[in-house]
This record gives sequence, C-alpha cells and structure tokens, in this order.
Amino acid sequence: MRRRRVLPLWLLCAALAAPLSGAHPDAEVFERMYREVLGFDGGYTRLDPVAGLLHSADYRRKVPWPEHPAGSFELKTNNLGFREDLPTSVKKAPGVLRVLVAGDSHTDGLVDNAEAFPNLAEADLAGRYGAGAFEVINGGVTHTGFRDYLGFYKRHRHLQPDVFVVAVYAGNDFIEAARYLEYREGLEHSQEYVPRLTEAVGVHEGAVWQGFNQIAYFKSAPKMKGRVLRLAQTTLREIRGLCRKDGAELLVIVLATKLEMEWDSDSERLGRLKALLGFSDDDLKLNAALRRDLSRALRQDGINVLDAADAPLPAKGPPLFWNMDYHLSVVGHRWLAGLLAKELSQRHDRPDAVDTHEP
Repeated sequence: MRRRRVLPLWLLCAALAAPLSGAHPDAEVFERMYREVLGFDGGYTRLDPVAGLLHSADYRRKVPWPEHPAGSFELKTNNLGFREDLPTSVKKAPGVLRVLVAGDSHTDGLVDNAEAFPNLAEADLAGRYGAGAFEVINGGVTHTGFRDYLGFYKRHRHLQPDVFVVAVYAGNDFIEAARYLEYREGLEHSQEYVPRLTEAVGVHEGAVWQGFNQIAYFKSAPKMKGRVLRLAQTTLREIRGLCRKDGAELLVIVLATKLEMEWDSDSERLGRLKALLGFSDDDLKLNAALRRDLSRALRQDGINVLDAADAPLPAKGPPLFWNMDYHLSVVGHRWLAGLLAKELSQRHDRPDAVDTHEP
C-alpha cells in the first residue's frame, strides 16, 4: 500500500478541474482533493462523488512488509470494495447485528483482512455469541477523513447497518479536514515550515505523515484548529442524524498516534525529528489536545465515543504501530479489536439502545 501522504494544500496546488456534474455538495472538492491519489495506488481506490474515495471491487495485491510476521500482507477487496475476504450481501441476514466501519488507512489496514480490527472483533464476538450473530464490515479507505465518512454512510446506508462505526485517527484526520476547507474555500497560509518538513520526510516518512505533519500545519495556522474541530463535530452530528433516521446507532472511535502512545518504541528517531522541526514538548501535545477536544465535544452532544487512548494498553510486547511507517501493526489491530468487541457486546445485550439524545 502506498503510505498515506497527507500533503498540505500549498504542495498540491494544481489547475482546478471542471466540476463534476451530479450535484453532491462535496463532489467538486473531492475531485480536486484526490486527483493526485488516484494515479499512484495501482487502481486500489476510485473517486466517488458522494463518498470521496472508495476501494475498487475485487482488487488483490501482495505488499512486501518486513515487519509483518509473514513478511508481507495482501490488499484484498470483495464484491462491494470492502476489505473482506468473502462477498458482502446487500441484504442483511435475519437476526444478524450488522456493523459497518468507516475510517482511514489505519482501519483499511496494512495487514491481511483477517488481521484488521473489524474482522478480529467479529471473530471475537462469534466466540461469545455464536457464528452469524454479528457481521462487522471493514469499510476503511486510505486517505479519507470526516467528510468522506459522511459520504460513505450516505453511499452505503442501503446496507441497513445496526451500528455505524467511524474510526477517527487523531494524527492526520484533522489536517484532512483542513485540506477540505482549503480546497472548498480557496484558503492559503504560510509555507515557511515546508523545507523543514521535506527534510524530515528523509528521516522517517511515516512519522511525518502520521503525526508530525499535522503538528507543523496547525502550529503555522493555529486559527484553523477551531474551524477544523467545528467541521468534525458538525459532520459527525450530521452522520448521527442520518443514523437515527435509519434506526442505527453511531459509535465514534478516536485513535491516538504512535507519538502519543509509544514514543519510547522509536525514541531516537522521533527525537531527531522533533529537533529538526523545532518542536517543543508543548507542540508535541497538539494532536492529543485535538483528540481530547473532539471526544469531549462529541460526548457533550450525546454521541457514543470510544477514545482508545483512555483504554488500558496491552502488557509490554511488540509495538502497537509498525515502526516502518507508524500505521497500526498486527498487535495494534488485535488490541483495538478487543475494545470494539467489548463496545459491540454491550450493544448486543441492549438491542434497543439506539442513540436518541437531541443536540
């Protein structure tokens, strides 16, 4: 998989494309935001005027990955473009609790399908309640953010999920929201930090795109933090409203970064990047502050939030994130799957517990 590169607007400026016909309000913005992605991933993703990016159906590619126990993993999508080994039926099976999961590349997964947290959660729940009690569908798509998650639900609400899970990654989903606002409104700001960021990519590309880039962005454009948080909150409120209309429950998972959760696992390299970018200890807290602010705002709105940073970490062992590029590792997916399975088992035991809080 091409590593997720959340590039600032000023590095991506290009001639504006002709608007997409068809009228979805985000269609033109999506087309301009994602045009550079589509030519670099071997057909793994495709542009969608409603959902932004979706996976191509029935795609398969082996990706060498030395950190993986098998030395590689497979990118594989099913008939509907989900990261599932088996086909997904549009019609929900009787008696099943269907869970649809949206998220970015951490949900999409740099692991085999069976190792990704949605499928591991399904396997865990099958062990508790029997095979077929839950269907947990991995709809994660690399490069996506808040507006895509809204479009993803709109595109797939005909699947009638009982629970819609949005997995927010605190290391770059907020800069994705800033990019969306910049493309939509034609905003620009200082480019002073770009040379240092480019140098940092040479030290460790994954650390930059999975956390440091977002810190540098909001350090240079602090006024965007409030706007981005408002966009995230209002977008998730809109998703909650659609879920209510459909009789579904919304669960938001917020995932912290490797920088926040396990700095010591790669401290020498992270220290070099911190010095190179001129970050203070307070600067390094920026992503965590955005994560906490979003979680707090959503809870005040009565939205069910699982902030994974608040959960107990597994006993000392292999890192939760690959050191190669700072995406969730096999161990990290297993840990997150346990948290999701616990949340869904509570939903199973309270089948009428649909979120009904009015904003």
